[in-house]
Amino acid sequence: MKITRRQLRRIIREAVISGGADEQNMAEISLSVKYVAVYAKQLSQWISFIIDSRKPEIEQLYTLYPLLKQLTVKADMIASDLLKRMDDYGDVSGYIPKSEYSAVEEEAKRDANNFEETLMQKIDVLESYLYDQSPIGMSYVEAMNAFLTSADPANQYVTEDRGTADDIMQWFEDNGEWLERLSDGDPSIAHKWNHRGHPDYRPA
Repeated sequence: MKITRRQLRRIIREAVISGGADEQNMAEISLSVKYVAVYAKQLSQWISFIIDSRKPEIEQLYTLYPLLKQLTVKADMIASDLLKRMDDYGDVSGYIPKSEYSAVEEEAKRDANNFEETLMQKIDVLESYLYDQSPIGMSYVEAMNAFLTSADPANQYVTEDRGTADDIMQWFEDNGEWLERLSDGDPSIAHKWNHRGHPDYRPA
């Protein structure tokens, strides 16, 4: 069943039933980073389907994967402490059910696979999610900064993580001309486009 963005926000509110403001803040941090990480990964899959593993285009895309993996690693790292689970002794830790992470992941995939948007529009959306605001609420940068600050209230260490977002958007800027041709359906790069200017087959 499709989850609406209003329901996504309700997920965050309901996550505080077993806690207070700190739990609410951490829930928004974790779910925001998860959403952006899944959206970015799905976008890379979208691009790979357009070029259909053709060289040298696919090799150009390979340089993006390590950058996106950083998002996934950080999303999983934050979720590892917040995911609700029961150990062998029956003790419960965490407060965000796995089903809620799954709902956020599925909505992010649907968002990335919106066939009303062109590739370049999707890249603009990703940039917005990284720096401005995600459908959960916080942008990636805001969520990571909040997480790092909560982990180090005395501000003794780094409490900002723009580097990951900057590296990803720098890749899109460096490959802008190539991506523009992909978005326009240049047959020298993209060979399977439908009449609406979108890929004929869709990422899973």
